[in-house]
Amino acid sequence: MAENTTSSPATNQFASLDSCDHAWINMKSVFGRGTARFKGMITSFSDSFSSSWNEEAVFARMDPIATFQRTSRKISLTFKVVSAGVYDAEHNLAQVQKLITFMYPTWNTDSLLPFLQAAPLIDIQFSNLIKSMPGNKGWLSGYIGGLNVTHEVHAGFL
Repeated sequence: MAENTTSSPATNQFASLDSCDHAWINMKSVFGRGTARFKGMITSFSDSFSSSWNEEAVFARMDPIATFQRTSRKISLTFKVVSAGVYDAEHNLAQVQKLITFMYPTWNTDSLLPFLQAAPLIDIQFSNLIKSMPGNKGWLSGYIGGLNVTHEVHAGFL
């Protein structure tokens, strides 16, 4: 990755975001493979919760007896990563590549036969929209069910 030795006016315009933690989309591997950070502009966000119940019909009762099983949460997030210059473009591409590695499990290759060491779990946080309850320092744990990276090649590239 290139060093930011010169800064452009566009890069300076976004420099104030560096100190604003809530302006970053942060994702990190639960098992210590690093953190991917994006100054992303969210274009779509949905957060859905659903409860699962086991209903059992019993004799002589009109309504079933319901037993709670779990509540699940599914987040759908779409964001654009904007590059203000070459340095930002190289940094953003490296962050995207790091995020892609979070989709794969961790393997232990110390022995003759490699074996699966850990599932590809991540922690994520963004502002007050994506975070856990108090106690986990704001990180919400989960997994990425699907990842789609679209490069806008009509804008040009190196």
